Amino acid sequence: EPCMMHGACVSRTDRYVCNCAARYSGNNCEIDNGSPCEHNPCQNGGVCKEDTKGDYSCQCPFGFIGNLCESEVTHRLCENNPCHNNGTCHTLAGGSRYECTCQPGFTGKDCEININECLSDPCQHGGTCIDGINSYTCFCGRTIGYTGTNCELNINECENNPCLNQGTCFDTYGSYTCECAEGLGGQNCELNLNECSSDPCLNGGRCEDSVGSYTCHCHSGFAGINCEINVNECDSVVCPPNSECVDRINKHQCVCKPGYAGIPPNCTETDSCASSPCLNGGSCLPHVDGYDCSCPPGYTGKVCQVNLDECTSSPCQNGGTCIDGINGYKCNCTADFMGANCELDYDVCFLEPCQHNGTCITKASQKEYYCDCIPGFEGKDCEVNINECLHAKCPDRKVCVDGINTYECRCPLGYSGDNCTLMIDFCALSPCLHNGTCREATGNYTCNCPSGYTGKHCETDVNECNLDKNICNHGICVNNEGGFECFCRPGFSGDFCDVDFDECLSDPCRNNATCENKINGFNCICTPGYTGQDCGININECESNPCMNGSTCLDAIATFSCICPPGLTGRLCETNIDDCESSPCLHGGLCIDGINSYSCNCNDTGYEGIHCEINIDDCKNNPCSNGAMCKDLIKDYECECYLGYTGKNCEVDILECVSNPCKHGGTCLERSNQSYYENNDTSDSLPSIFKEPFSYDIANGYECVCVPGIVGLNCEININECESSPCLHGTCKDGIGGYTCKCHNGFEGLHCEIDINECLRYNPCVNGICRDQRGPGYICDCPPLYGGMNCSVELMGCKENKCLNGGTCKPYLENETIHKYNCTCPSGFYGASCEQLTTMSLNGDSFVITNTSRDEGYDIHFSFKTTLPNGLLAIGKGSTFYILELVNGRLNLHSSLLNKWEGVFIGSQLNDSNWQKVFVAINASHLVLAANEEQTIYPINLNEGASPGATSFPTTYLGGTTPYLKRLTHGPPSFIGCTQDVYINGQWVRSLEL
Repeated sequence: EPCMMHGACVSRTDRYVCNCAARYSGNNCEIDNGSPCEHNPCQNGGVCKEDTKGDYSCQCPFGFIGNLCESEVTHRLCENNPCHNNGTCHTLAGGSRYECTCQPGFTGKDCEININECLSDPCQHGGTCIDGINSYTCFCGRTIGYTGTNCELNINECENNPCLNQGTCFDTYGSYTCECAEGLGGQNCELNLNECSSDPCLNGGRCEDSVGSYTCHCHSGFAGINCEINVNECDSVVCPPNSECVDRINKHQCVCKPGYAGIPPNCTETDSCASSPCLNGGSCLPHVDGYDCSCPPGYTGKVCQVNLDECTSSPCQNGGTCIDGINGYKCNCTADFMGANCELDYDVCFLEPCQHNGTCITKASQKEYYCDCIPGFEGKDCEVNINECLHAKCPDRKVCVDGINTYECRCPLGYSGDNCTLMIDFCALSPCLHNGTCREATGNYTCNCPSGYTGKHCETDVNECNLDKNICNHGICVNNEGGFECFCRPGFSGDFCDVDFDECLSDPCRNNATCENKINGFNCICTPGYTGQDCGININECESNPCMNGSTCLDAIATFSCICPPGLTGRLCETNIDDCESSPCLHGGLCIDGINSYSCNCNDTGYEGIHCEINIDDCKNNPCSNGAMCKDLIKDYECECYLGYTGKNCEVDILECVSNPCKHGGTCLERSNQSYYENNDTSDSLPSIFKEPFSYDIANGYECVCVPGIVGLNCEININECESSPCLHGTCKDGIGGYTCKCHNGFEGLHCEIDINECLRYNPCVNGICRDQRGPGYICDCPPLYGGMNCSVELMGCKENKCLNGGTCKPYLENETIHKYNCTCPSGFYGASCEQLTTMSLNGDSFVITNTSRDEGYDIHFSFKTTLPNGLLAIGKGSTFYILELVNGRLNLHSSLLNKWEGVFIGSQLNDSNWQKVFVAINASHLVLAANEEQTIYPINLNEGASPGATSFPTTYLGGTTPYLKRLTHGPPSFIGCTQDVYINGQWVRSLEL
């Protein structure tokens, strides 16, 4: 027993290890450190108790458990820790319910719910919220233009000066705008605008684009920024007498001055007025240089050919139509207006329709009216005199005569006097009004009324307008005293507006033109060579530029003639040498023939240059977006997009997150969103790819930010937190982002790490001391007379059984029902009842031989006593050997396994007639020799390739040996003395004398 009976020996392949009791330490548990309870290792008031082996246990106070009383007692409701996510379980008053105190970020009865901090929508301005444990992260994104913990800060997108080419940046919310210098465009002023796209170069000039501008390359004969100036070749030319220089395209021509005819230098004077050039009655005034025309009012122009259009100043207001006349105009008004220039709102009261001083009042439309009549009149136009006699009473013999708002009682016609008895001459009083003729009759008279009046006294004006609504055919009827008046619409005349006004009567058509009368107008059918409303304009057949190729046109009446420059001929100078015949324009350019020249129109070919020989670089303005490479083509370009982008210009970012690929509530982040890369110094929640600088090489695709407990490209994998075996003494059940432990019997805690102290919780030992075991269970250290699992059974095994030779009887219980006993034998005895004697007396002529088998290793325990200083104690024989002898009162061990010839010595005065304990142990690496409390260990020397059995000794000799083996002993005498308790390789040895 190398561990000195103070620990458990654990054998290894090449050595042994002693697991010492708490009191002891050292390689062989040889050091006594004193009681382990001296330092009171028990916590929370626990009482330390040392046992006979030198170990200790803690007797815990109520409410605490654990080997050191370190854990508070857990109620049975909290035994399996129902609180998830490291929540703490507490029993409530009464012990029938429990509650969980959750870690920050969790809630629910069992802390099973991860509080979603994103539910309060903390991320402002459209930021994306990603929930964490007791936290959240806002991903703002450059696209929405905000930053900060909650995306509350507006990002100044102008801070990095995104506008190129000296563009001015204006920050907006979530974006910016660039005010570009002239000639530049694009979001960042990166595009050079093609100022040539509007074809600014005139007269066939070729446009060359540049940054913010363009340059026109003009054909010969033209100049100016846009080739708009015809170079006046006459500036350096002097023409012959009586002729003048006429500028042409890229040339000049000398022609005779007005008043002269012929071809220079042969210009002869002519009568410039002979042909009566002045039109429309203009007077011709000849002079040296030609003639001048003095035009009548309403005409202008070189030959008075232009009728001044008085309508050009738009005199007619409110939508009125202006009709030009000779030295004047007329306005045809819409239905809502009136006046010479239609400047007045149409007012029906303007025509004074109300009679008898009635007041005309217009209605809202201005086209309707009503009359406010003076007392005594009524009717729509106050045309009816109210007959007051209808309700009047006159004395006898008198009759009632109606008046204006009154009446009078008069004698009947033909009578007078107070009593109306006198006959009178009726006509003498001129009773007939309005020049009516009075005719006397017996006792009465009649009035013959003139046209327009009626009534007994011709007192009533006849309203002809009411009698015949169409009396004014093409006009408006206005009633007046004794008649009516028609106000005609434009183009009509006559008393009844029934006469179409013949505008041809004024002979408006000039130059023998035929006048055709129209309603409210006329039409002139001109003779050949003239035009205009009144055919007063000599058609300038040269205005259409019939003479081609820069030839000079001479106008005549209804014809013209062309004076061709050299190299051209034909009536129109239309025949020109075709300079395009050699097809000088390349790549489909259109050749435009000129006068002794040509030009190439390269439009829509994709080429430029004088001969369309230069391929236009369509990539020049960098049309491709998102880092794409531009490939120039003919009339086109092609953008080679990075993966994740599409569109003609790669301007469309393919949004991979639209399909919601991230499972289990994961947040999808577009790899192309550059704002995520800008946050790489502030957030550890982003996938690792966003820690790198942004590159279009990695912009394709998406990244999923998974909720805790979920992994995988698409957050499709629920992490099995149970793989790490977190439940020390229990079964793990995986969840989303966590796990729960179902503890084995005897354990509790979040990870089943707490060994339940059944001794404290259940106090199971009836008559003994309870010792808690690791894991489920306990041991009851019973008092001597009790046994059973709970020390509840009185032991009966020693009552009828005796241990011999001074052995001590210890009863025990088997299977809780069978009473048995064990005998602890004193030295010199062994056996179930200590009936076997182990003490042997050796007299020098006797020895003991025993055979034991073990594959490798060897150990022997025994005690001896003698008074002689020398003697052979034991020999072990196998493929090797050892010899143990007493030399001069010391223990000496020789072996072929040792490198020491003299062997190993230990102890002194071992021949003092007292019992001496001896222990020898040999394994593949060490040899142990102990005498009483003294011990020494030596390494052994096995030859390379030796078998493990080299340390096994099947035969052991005690006290002497055979003559054959005497030669190994170097002559020591046989042992004379006593031995006892010989124990070899686990077997007791009895004496056998040879």
